Amino acid sequence: MIDITIIVATLIVCLWLGWYYKRVAEKSFKSYFAAEGRLPLSVLTGSIMATFFSGVVIIGFGGENAVRYGIAMYWGVAGLIYIMRYPICWAARATRIKFPPGVYTLPDFIYYYYGKVTGGIASVINLSYNMVRYATQMLIIGALLKYVFGWEIWMGVVVAAIIMLTYTTLSGIWAVAMTDFFQALVMMIGQGLSVLYLWFLVGGFEGIFSRLPASFWNPSGGMPLDYWIAVQLGVGLALWCAPEMYQRFIMGKDTRTTMYAWCWTVVIWVLFTTTVGLPGFIGRAYFPQIAAKSVTDAVYAAYLQLLPSGFRGLWVATLLAATLSTASAHILLAATNVSKDIYHNLINRKATDRTLVMITRIFTPIIGFLTIYIALSFKTVFDIYLWGQYLLTAGLLILVPGTLFWRGKVSKYAGLPTMLAGILIFLLSGKPIGPLIQNQAYLAGWTASLITFVILNIIGKKPIEFPVQEVERIRTLSARETYNKAIVFLGLIVVICLTAGYMSASFYRVTWYFTIDMVILIAMAFVLIGLFLKEYREVKASTILRESIQEAPQKQQ
Repeated sequence: MIDITIIVATLIVCLWLGWYYKRVAEKSFKSYFAAEGRLPLSVLTGSIMATFFSGVVIIGFGGENAVRYGIAMYWGVAGLIYIMRYPICWAARATRIKFPPGVYTLPDFIYYYYGKVTGGIASVINLSYNMVRYATQMLIIGALLKYVFGWEIWMGVVVAAIIMLTYTTLSGIWAVAMTDFFQALVMMIGQGLSVLYLWFLVGGFEGIFSRLPASFWNPSGGMPLDYWIAVQLGVGLALWCAPEMYQRFIMGKDTRTTMYAWCWTVVIWVLFTTTVGLPGFIGRAYFPQIAAKSVTDAVYAAYLQLLPSGFRGLWVATLLAATLSTASAHILLAATNVSKDIYHNLINRKATDRTLVMITRIFTPIIGFLTIYIALSFKTVFDIYLWGQYLLTAGLLILVPGTLFWRGKVSKYAGLPTMLAGILIFLLSGKPIGPLIQNQAYLAGWTASLITFVILNIIGKKPIEFPVQEVERIRTLSARETYNKAIVFLGLIVVICLTAGYMSASFYRVTWYFTIDMVILIAMAFVLIGLFLKEYREVKASTILRESIQEAPQKQQ
């Protein structure tokens, strides 16, 4: 009963938040999709954290790979990816400056710079990626509810979809962001406490050392070095073109808030990453027969058979929070790909905000339930996760940050060739058509895409011309939107130290490092809570609605 109460209470809070922000979300499409660009540091940090750290990370990225590869999970799968992701904070600043008013999504951004055809292809790529990412979360939930309650996987997927699609459809990004913040707290506290309990229960590395084969401690995990290099680059750099990330960047109340939220989030991610591999070690050590049949079930066994009542419910709530937060973000983006990127940009440029919100609400549940079929077509969550990453990054990894950071005017001719070069080289060079494995093929695709982008922009044919007011806006923002460089640099040092910590601690089997890490992760959650209490008025629904009433006469004048 304790476990069920915790789980049900978590879901009720999510549904209540969806209903609470319904009126706020209906103000405009900008409110429904971008929260009017007014989220404070606490909520934005929690939203980014919960969106990217999903059920795939807890079960697939961390747990399954820890069972499969041993300690290689900490340097091969996780490794240096957060050091590669941290500099995205400068992409956040560039986004705040170079995304013009009325541009909300990555396909929207590409349409603005490179025209209909390039924007249309980007819309299809983004739609596919968002559906795949949504599907991964549904697969996680279905497997969880099957393990806990004995349900068929499709039953668990449908139940979870009904709950999540309800609050997402009602309030759009307001529901997603506020439930993200709540779910981030559940994840940090629930994962931290649950794994801390398991770690003490088995006695750390000493308690599992004798139960694991010598191959488990092989730093290479039985894989060649080039495989791990490709994984590091693929997972580490993929976020540079992740559509959910850029949506979060335009939701912050200013550039400084957005940059600090990203820097803080990456620190939390590193802390969280150290917790997700340990139950995989425990599952392999204490449930070898289950691990021999299913690496996924071995991870679930470590949590659900060893945790006591209360902790077990808290962890199930953690996994639900992780999956629902990511699923809601991607299904909203997928529906927006239809309403804004396809309908508005390609079919009806005169569509009103009310029409766009209506179309987004209609397609959120339609795409959500159609994508359930995809979720049931893959055997492991990591397989489907990689499929989505391959598709997105092959086409957009170079084009998006390239457009943001290219000095001077980009060429309008650079968009489509850059995108197609990456996709075609990836498809033609990778198996089953070409000789390369997928990890190597997308590196070849990125190289071709980069060369194409640089050459076409150096040639500089048909540079994009901006209206005078847009040029002035960019110049003004570039000078005005400042931040504390010392804080950003300090965050990078912390990320480097924490990353080196989990890589070396797993290799030398240092139990105390992981213990301290989990304590800090839990403490971070309470720091977020304290900051939210100071900033609560900024996101209170009644305050937002009152301010909109006061602003209405000014807009009319």
